Amino acid sequence: VEKTHRIVLFVHGTFGSTLGLLDIPSIMKDNLKGSLYTKTARSMRKDRFFFCTQPLLHRGLTAFEPSFDRTSDDGGFAVYPIGKSFDRMAHHAWGDGEVRHYYVFGWSGLLSQNKRRHEALRLLNELSEEVKKFKARGISPKITIVSHSHGGNVVLNMGLLAAELNGYAFS
Repeated sequence: VEKTHRIVLFVHGTFGSTLGLLDIPSIMKDNLKGSLYTKTARSMRKDRFFFCTQPLLHRGLTAFEPSFDRTSDDGGFAVYPIGKSFDRMAHHAWGDGEVRHYYVFGWSGLLSQNKRRHEALRLLNELSEEVKKFKARGISPKITIVSHSHGGNVVLNMGLLAAELNGYAFS
């Protein structure tokens, strides 16, 4: 019996959202280009300390191997134990009849609807390319997406874009 393959994708939430208080007018206008908030959040995103609370890795779609055995030398990334916890729950829910492939999608995390829409398009493109790689090997993976906070809005926007591109209509 051939096993089912599943892509499990984590999408983090906003990053440094309290920093938005530094530049409320820019956030209210949804125009963050060159803002103090954007510069500060971008700088924070490079500090490994902030990878301890959400499933974060690099910007874009990144594969990872879930583990409880990561050390502090790895930067304390939360994505590894979060993924491993999910994997253990998935094992109980779905059993051993599937192979799970873990990914995280890193985005700016800024408090901006425009940015979330842009990131949704990036996610759709990168995930579509990854699915094509699976299909080239004869695998049609199922996709499970786990998101947090405004990461959920990135995912919802991706779904709307995919529906529009495929000619679906919502009423």
